[in-house]
Amino acid sequence: MNSPSSDEVALLAGLAAAPDRWAAMIVHGLRERTTRPDWLWRAHDGEKLVAAAVWWSAGPDAAPEMVDVLGETDAASVAELLEHSRLAIGAEFALCSVQINGQIADLTDTRPVLAEALRSAGFTLEVKRVRVEWTPTSPLPVAPREPAMRAATTVRRADLIELFAAVADQSLDHNMIAERERSGVRPEAELRLQAAFDSDGRPDWFTIGVDREGALVGYVVPALVNGDRPIIAELGVAADHRGHHYSDALLAHATGLLARSGAPQIRADTDLGNHPMRAAFTRAGYTEFARRFDYTWRGGRNAPCPAANSNEV
Repeated sequence: MNSPSSDEVALLAGLAAAPDRWAAMIVHGLRERTTRPDWLWRAHDGEKLVAAAVWWSAGPDAAPEMVDVLGETDAASVAELLEHSRLAIGAEFALCSVQINGQIADLTDTRPVLAEALRSAGFTLEVKRVRVEWTPTSPLPVAPREPAMRAATTVRRADLIELFAAVADQSLDHNMIAERERSGVRPEAELRLQAAFDSDGRPDWFTIGVDREGALVGYVVPALVNGDRPIIAELGVAADHRGHHYSDALLAHATGLLARSGAPQIRADTDLGNHPMRAAFTRAGYTEFARRFDYTWRGGRNAPCPAANSNEV
């Protein structure tokens, strides 16, 4: 199928609150093949465009597993659009993340049509998350001397898998817990490690913390979304090394890397109930600006958990 024209992309993006940003995201996704022309779906009421569904994958060769809804004037139309597009593209799992600015407790309170449409299409609320942001108006956090920082590319993969498994021990992160229960300790760690290596950004950004005895104590993954939006994709400290504020050092290191690269802002997500990680972000000068509601549809018992920021201190 031919790529949509700029006018067609603008038409879809026009349903969103920030049309220019959405148009740029869709164009970038088409170029990187994280979305495709046949993953862009529209719903009409006569000649009027009333809603759109944009499906995404984690990479150019991956299956579609994330969907965004643009426009939500009618719950029945949105639900039908979600179901029809999901069946047509053969998605076996779907994540719909909805951001609401402010301290909102429930999606139904602010966007009842979308909440009803998601429920009607078989989606359930999986987890509530907090979105945080650092801007240059806040001073750069000061990194403690310990742990030392090493590029992940200099560490043996087997040791990295052990570290990632140790971070999932006693985790407070919903997705990490659910995926470990679903697939097992090592497969979950391998999946998350590969996602870290596949993240968009400079190869040396993925960083490992090492204590004085040479033990790997944690890691942080600074990255880019859509090629230009800096994020802390993941940060974790091994269970046996928590309580030493290593998260502060890792977060300070990652924030400094992105700030020195010219980032006008840096964003990250963590679970609403992960209070230690939320406190770490606050200490580093990040502010909470939004809630994110992750709704999922699962076609099978072994469907993976959604890819999302997983932060442990």
